Amino acid sequence: MPRIACLATRMLVLSAFTILLGACAAPRNGEEVTVAPSQENAKKDAADKEKDEAKKKEKERKKNERKLARLQRELDVARRALEKARLDLEYTEITTQEAITEAQKQLDLSVERFENFKTKAAPMRIAQSEQRLQRTRDALQESEEEVAQLELMYGQEDFADKTKEIVLERGKRRLQRTRESLTLTEQEFDNLTTFTIPIETREHELRVVDKQQTVEKAERHKLLTLIDKQIAVINAEMKIEQLESDIEDLTEEMEEVAKKEAEKEEAEKEEAK
Repeated sequence: MPRIACLATRMLVLSAFTILLGACAAPRNGEEVTVAPSQENAKKDAADKEKDEAKKKEKERKKNERKLARLQRELDVARRALEKARLDLEYTEITTQEAITEAQKQLDLSVERFENFKTKAAPMRIAQSEQRLQRTRDALQESEEEVAQLELMYGQEDFADKTKEIVLERGKRRLQRTRESLTLTEQEFDNLTTFTIPIETREHELRVVDKQQTVEKAERHKLLTLIDKQIAVINAEMKIEQLESDIEDLTEEMEEVAKKEAEKEEAEKEEAK
């Protein structure tokens, strides 16, 4: 019992001492509570941090606005580029088809000329040459017969020697010219049938082949050019799709940031109440 009473006495003394210390530490009437320097620094750091964060967010917002404006301008340009690419494709298709049509017309004309040459012009020229050759041969034969007749007639009749000589010489000269003409006509016919007609036939064939190649070249040019123009249209469409996607993503990001800021402000107002 004495031991318990002593322990109780010690506890009472300790309690009284604690109350006395609290009374000494408490501020007197009219005195302000002094905040510890560490607390003031913490509040200042928090305020500076919040200010820096606000500046950073404002800077990021303006940066996104500038980026959005730039993307909108690029989208406008891309749409104009797509319009131009489509018009270019349409124009190219028209002009290349016109080139093919013109080349086909030239080919058709070359084929018609070649057919006319083979079936009409060449046979006609050969026939005409044969006729000239035959007329020349007939003329030669007639001249030979005429000279023979003159010699026979003047040999039987009594004409003056001078007259006989003139008439015979005239006939012999015509005969000589006819022989020379026959030689030239034969050479002309031979050159026509063995050289001129074959060469012209070959020239017609080459012209037809050349026109065929021109048509094929125009068709290939159309195909390759249209592929290039179609690729240009596809690239322009993809550019627009990419820009629209970038604008959509950036807009959503900006809206999300704005939403979070609004929610934060609303929460701060609620806490202040």
